[in-house]
Amino acid sequence: MAGNPYLWSTIAANNETVDPDVNWAEGQLPSTVNGSARAMMAGIAGWRQDLQGVTTAGGSGNAYTITAKVAYTTLETGLTIGFKAGFTNTGASTLNLTPAGGVAFGAKGIKCVVAGAVTDLPAGMIQNNSH
Repeated sequence: MAGNPYLWSTIAANNETVDPDVNWAEGQLPSTVNGSARAMMAGIAGWRQDLQGVTTAGGSGNAYTITAKVAYTTLETGLTIGFKAGFTNTGASTLNLTPAGGVAFGAKGIKCVVAGAVTDLPAGMIQNNSH
């Protein structure tokens, strides 16, 4: 049980039942309050770890793999994942993200911006043991 911050709204009233792991419904049973608070705490802690790059990417060649700490349901626009590189890339690279307890989303190209243009990664852009 861990909340998913990417499901939460900035409008408080919309968060009543938006996350299946967090129940903040009006009139909820007192016995559900502690579990909801703990699920939110777990979701925030997982999100923090995904951002801080505490996970070392696996994979090989130029195909990086990461298992997230949060059970993301989709690749949301703006989803940010930090990681420690397990190896140096030698050219265009991909990242395959697996949400916590879920199935990998499939390899997606890692891009960078060079002189204002979005492009594939050049060799050495990701360095072994770097964040």
